[in-house]
Amino acid sequence: MDKMINLTAGNYTLNLEVVNSSNWCKVYFFDSQKDIPIFLGADTLEIICSKLCSALRREDFNEKKIHKHGDLELFWVLSLAERHAAIYASLADNFGIKIFCVEDGGHFLPEFYLEKQDVKNWIWNLSRTNCG
Repeated sequence: MDKMINLTAGNYTLNLEVVNSSNWCKVYFFDSQKDIPIFLGADTLEIICSKLCSALRREDFNEKKIHKHGDLELFWVLSLAERHAAIYASLADNFGIKIFCVEDGGHFLPEFYLEKQDVKNWIWNLSRTNCG
């Protein structure tokens, strides 16, 4: 691992572990209370950052296809090439956003609730990788 990007909100973190020589990025979901990382999958750093940043900035939101999950209206953010986990999002009040990590078998992990400042922090962290 050459670089790590940590995207945190509340007790949860998305850990992006990057191997610079290949630009391959492994994505882990981490719950600080359980102290156990869950490997979600991997893809290129550029794809992961650009898709996450686009969702966080609410780009092309009106063109997104909405998926119903219970009472939630989610839109797709990205699917990881390795392991095929997916990330969805839902808009929240006051320019916040909820991020949902869905394991390959369809199991939803606890949601990230990002308030406006969290969204700015995630975008800033992702943009430092020169791909956001």
